[in-house]
Amino acid sequence: MQVWALIVDSFRESIDRKMFWVMVFMSAVVAAAMACISFDDKGVDILFGVWKFEDEVWSLGNSGLKGMVGTVAVKFIADQYLGFFGMIVALITTAGVFPGLMTSGTIDLVLSKPMPRWKLFLGKYLGALVFVFLQAVLFVGLTFLVMGVRWHCWMLGYLGLIPLMVILFSYLYAFTALFGVLTRSALTSLLLTMIAWLFIWTPPMAAGTLSMMREASMSPVRVDGEPVEVGASFEKWERLFRTMSWFVPKTSDIVEIAGQWVEGALISDILLSAGEPESEEERKSFEDGRRMEERAAAVNPWTSIGSSLLCEAVIVFFAMYQFGRRDF
Repeated sequence: MQVWALIVDSFRESIDRKMFWVMVFMSAVVAAAMACISFDDKGVDILFGVWKFEDEVWSLGNSGLKGMVGTVAVKFIADQYLGFFGMIVALITTAGVFPGLMTSGTIDLVLSKPMPRWKLFLGKYLGALVFVFLQAVLFVGLTFLVMGVRWHCWMLGYLGLIPLMVILFSYLYAFTALFGVLTRSALTSLLLTMIAWLFIWTPPMAAGTLSMMREASMSPVRVDGEPVEVGASFEKWERLFRTMSWFVPKTSDIVEIAGQWVEGALISDILLSAGEPESEEERKSFEDGRRMEERAAAVNPWTSIGSSLLCEAVIVFFAMYQFGRRDF
């Protein structure tokens, strides 16, 4: 009951801040903007009939419409709003939880109660996750209804974005909690979390890029008269980055997992529906991009989430240990 009381208290602190209501307002705006678009048997209808674009690709008669809608909803709406803007706002809102808790006076009052420090830490940590859970429920719920009622695409897999966004936030908030305990500064912990986010995003993206570059340059060239495969120079770096990606939370996998759950189409397929590549160079570039996209989309959800949560657990336990041994 003590942990639950702390979760509720931490959650109430978060919703008392203006950022919570900014997110609520933005979610309603995004859902309303989506509601201004609909699909019929001829194509796309915008602003309830003000503009109409006839295109068989985006008509209800196209069997692939649901997959394309799923991709647009996940990779161009939810990923940009919840996955980027939403994460930053949530981190700004919750970055001060631990530094604020550890200020003189507040921590003395809290520790005067018979409660282990690990419970205090865990309650505050889970309270931040509950805050993001509510935001995800609101945004995903509204947009799910819009896609079903207005777009005629009911996708139960889209609701999987709710736990996925909470998991994504937990990856990042583990760093915020750790830096908050170590520095006792909300601003410093937020800035360090942004740096950590860039760091953990780099290895999987670099490995995928190097893999594509290696495949594109497998034809041997001569160096000092000896045949050398250019792609071989990328292979050791690719292995290094893939190994590094196992030891960091895989934030970039979340949107790919969501794409799997909604059975979304590849972006390259959506682009291909607009027309075939005209030149040989464009065709080769298109095929390289498609291979990279297929490789990213083939991520194993349970391996990715499981290994990432293990990394997160190590960070959280270290932060909890530091919180427990600090003198206040």
